[in-house]
Amino acid sequence: MKTPRTPRLIPTTAVVLLLAGVLGTTVGAGAATTPARRGRTASQVVALALAGLRAAGSYTVTVASTVQNFSATSVTSSTLTSGIRHDVINGQHGERIFAQGVVYVRFTPVLEQLYFAKVIPGLANQWVAFRPGQRYFSVFAATMTGSTLAPLISPSGRLTMSAALTYDGQRVVAVTGTPPTTTGLLETLYVSDRAPYRPVAVRIDSRTATSTTLAETITFSHWGAHLRVSAPAHSVASSQFTLP
Repeated sequence: MKTPRTPRLIPTTAVVLLLAGVLGTTVGAGAATTPARRGRTASQVVALALAGLRAAGSYTVTVASTVQNFSATSVTSSTLTSGIRHDVINGQHGERIFAQGVVYVRFTPVLEQLYFAKVIPGLANQWVAFRPGQRYFSVFAATMTGSTLAPLISPSGRLTMSAALTYDGQRVVAVTGTPPTTTGLLETLYVSDRAPYRPVAVRIDSRTATSTTLAETITFSHWGAHLRVSAPAHSVASSQFTLP
């Protein structure tokens, strides 16, 4: 059987995958007033932040990327199992909805060209449904929910942890490592240094032998906000299209 060609994708956080590690420290009343870094390793601080994300239940994440010839921003309001996302990529607008295990996408022809390396007849500007197991589902579902975002904000490899510092007016501790599935990048997770311990921001930097260049920033807001996500009233199954 011929192996399917890997989809042509915009190089954002969707290339970074899978959560690992166990909290290993009880988060309770006794820990609520202590700094996140006190008595914990860097990997435990990462796990502490992810536990805070899950406990909040919902949040908004804003991503700004500048990679190669791409300039992109996205704003996603998510729960642990659903999400609504708005993208602006090189000036083109796209939307995604993740509801009841199905991801729905709506792209302009220009964005089709970016994702599929071609324009798909009849696909543009309508909601197209991708279900688990279908081609591109995992690509478009990435970062849409708390469970799919967590792996992307977890630095791996040899981790280092900073002393307390200030990031965007918040007291944080920074854990730096590498994205799990890429090379030549640095990933830094900023975690609130006091309870509630949650991710504050993530930086992904492109590193060369001579310089380090910011490639992407991820910031969090609207923790615990009420969010109700519904599937689009009308959509077309992705199986109706011939996708590369």
